[in-house]
Amino acid sequence: MKKIVFLLIAAFGLLFTSCEEKENPKKAEFKQLLDQTMEVHDALMAEMGTMNDLRKSLKTPADSTQVAAYEKADAELKNAHMQMMKWMNDFNEEFPYSKDRLEGKTAAEIEDAIEKMKIQKKNVENLETNMKSSIENAKEVLGK
Repeated sequence: MKKIVFLLIAAFGLLFTSCEEKENPKKAEFKQLLDQTMEVHDALMAEMGTMNDLRKSLKTPADSTQVAAYEKADAELKNAHMQMMKWMNDFNEEFPYSKDRLEGKTAAEIEDAIEKMKIQKKNVENLETNMKSSIENAKEVLGK
């Protein structure tokens, strides 16, 4: 009797694990794009403090001949910061946070989400280029 109960339990366990949904390759593609996008985002967030520190340093030029360069570098940092805030807002509107951002989506909606995520990834990569450039320029102006 114990063997029969054990076999039934084992059979049900096998049945439930074999019925688990295999991960949809399109969902996996979306998740990979999301992870890559968030990786760039996280790296940029780590640079926000650097940008703020540089902006503080740019408030007082070493001499009056550097005012224009300081103001330009500060404006670039400020613009990069504003772009980051706008990108995060746009991203959150398009892809509100949830455990599974694709839950309940049809195949067509998943395809659409993949295309939108590709655009978001490209946008954050462009933002990364702009932010790094503005940081490097500010450091150069400050002689750091």
